[in-house]
Amino acid sequence: MVIAVLFPLSCSHADDVTNIMFQVLMTSLVVEKVQYSEKDNMWIGPREEDLIHVGAKYSPCMRADENMNRILDQYDEDIKQTACCVRNDGAGCFQSNEMECPVSTCVSSL
Repeated sequence: MVIAVLFPLSCSHADDVTNIMFQVLMTSLVVEKVQYSEKDNMWIGPREEDLIHVGAKYSPCMRADENMNRILDQYDEDIKQTACCVRNDGAGCFQSNEMECPVSTCVSSL
């Protein structure tokens, strides 16, 4: 009986989307506005993204993927070539490789 009452109410909102906006401090220390849309969950329970996140961490669901392992190994090698890029005005630092560290405003600590 309760399901019959909730189903029509929840189906009317099946296509609702919530837009989320916030400001993010980027690695260059510039604040940017970011927006993303999230599909509303018409049922009572966790969001779809949360279910996917939890499922991805459940080890029996994971399998070895050679392409993904190669990409991750390359990413690890790239990270080893980075260091802190310190702003000249002392406002902070961000992780970057030497080529991406702007010479006019920062000093690389490699």
